[in-house]
Amino acid sequence: MSNSAGSLGKGIALKLRRLSLLRTRRAMVAVPPAVAPPISSVTIIVPARNEERGIEACVRSLVDQSYANYDVVVVDDGSEDATPAILQRLAAESPRLRVMRAPSLPPSWVGQTWAWQTGAGQATGEWLLFTDADTEHEPGMLAAVIAFAESRGLDMLSLITAQTLGSWGERIVLPAIFIVSLQTGGSLEEANDPQSPVAMANGQFILIRRAVYETAGGFGMIRGEVLNDGALARLIKGHGYRIMLADGRHWVRTRMYHSLGEIWRGFSKNAFFAVKQSLAKVLIGAALLLGLSLGPFILAGLAVAWLVTGTGNFWAWLALLFGGLGIVWQMVRGVGMAYSMRISLGYGLLHPLGLIILAGILLNSAFLILSGRGVTWKGRGYHGQRATAERSAPDR
Repeated sequence: MSNSAGSLGKGIALKLRRLSLLRTRRAMVAVPPAVAPPISSVTIIVPARNEERGIEACVRSLVDQSYANYDVVVVDDGSEDATPAILQRLAAESPRLRVMRAPSLPPSWVGQTWAWQTGAGQATGEWLLFTDADTEHEPGMLAAVIAFAESRGLDMLSLITAQTLGSWGERIVLPAIFIVSLQTGGSLEEANDPQSPVAMANGQFILIRRAVYETAGGFGMIRGEVLNDGALARLIKGHGYRIMLADGRHWVRTRMYHSLGEIWRGFSKNAFFAVKQSLAKVLIGAALLLGLSLGPFILAGLAVAWLVTGTGNFWAWLALLFGGLGIVWQMVRGVGMAYSMRISLGYGLLHPLGLIILAGILLNSAFLILSGRGVTWKGRGYHGQRATAERSAPDR
């Protein structure tokens, strides 16, 4: 009985720790500059599908790394815009860059996962670095991450990257999404603890030893996973290898989306497959988000109405207290994340609005499931239980 009570107490304490953004920031370990240049060989793999907007900046930041022993492989995954022409021009300028076209997408594969698998099949480096086409990398990044990973005996290293937030939609919604992700997917302490089953990774930047990748079965083992970063982390950690999620914001930055519409479509796609796994959990999550964001305002508003009309009593004052504390708590969380993401703190005051929009994204994904419409992303339609892809009209 005492063991059960102790386990329950530890579980509650762990969930409470996840609610603390300050604790999350303290748990982040920053990757320092390399003291001495590593000599291990590296192959950098970039999947690109309709990435004309940012592919040149990404590739140039990679081929200009201050590192001796590496090459860059960009896998063009059937782009229908100017991406192939841009890559052809860049390949003519840099001998480090190899551009290849991914074969036709097999029925059971997700596009990005298939592109990464294709690039890994051509890799020669001792380390593989998988990174997105919308990232940009500082000159000393590669030396820093290889030195960091080798000095700590890591088999896989993923980085939390700096986020460039341009539009108002990005600055309101993405911080809310990141807060929820950090507090529901497990803590950094758990993810970086070899004894914990929790595994986390950021698909914008994953460094892994090639021998480890191949021994674990590579992306072929998670071919149908849209959320392939977390799936890869669980695969590698499940094999007993050492993984770590570290702070790489000084080395890598990315701009995932450029408008509220892009955020809505992109995260509706991600949530779509969470809904496929458990519709009930997603609906409960949406209800909780609406309760957290609107509940304190409704409670405080009702309390004020009772007091103004003279019908208020002790319970009205109690409701005002709890509603006010809830509002302050949301604002503090939002301002803290805004500070962490280096945007105006005023956007943090709109954190409840970000939670409401996130709830809308979850409900939209539920609608797409129940209606049978599926989701479309970068010209591919997804309908199956584990992300079976079909060709459809381009989504630009």
